[in-house]
Amino acid sequence: MNDLTSLDFIAFSPNCAPFSIFPFTARTCVDLLIGATYYMAYLNLNAVGREFENRGWTVEQVVEQLKGESDREVVMRKLGRGLMRVSRDGLHIHLSAPDFTRMQIEALRAKTLIETCEATYRLGPRAGGFSETVFRGEPAIWK
Repeated sequence: MNDLTSLDFIAFSPNCAPFSIFPFTARTCVDLLIGATYYMAYLNLNAVGREFENRGWTVEQVVEQLKGESDREVVMRKLGRGLMRVSRDGLHIHLSAPDFTRMQIEALRAKTLIETCEATYRLGPRAGGFSETVFRGEPAIWK
């Protein structure tokens, strides 16, 4: 299980949405931005893997934390290869630290990450390269 706090993202982070887009009061957003208050988010990678398997994916690899190793050291050791690798019918997707960071800080469900992978899967074998999925109705969610 990995944990992050909102204090880890007070500075600009291109991988996470800013606190100001969440449905918080203006005061709460200011308190989060200046560090007067914070929230902590935990993520169980094995539970995310089980969600993938329940939706028909195969989890090929999940990064494991070695005894005495910090979360940051795990991320740095595995960053190039991803924290989890999933596959389906010959498509192999490496899920990176920013994928899971967004889940924690933006309070995304595993379902959202799985839908992103399924969108790539539906593109077919010629899609290749990198892709970013925008979900229908997503702009309406944010302020």
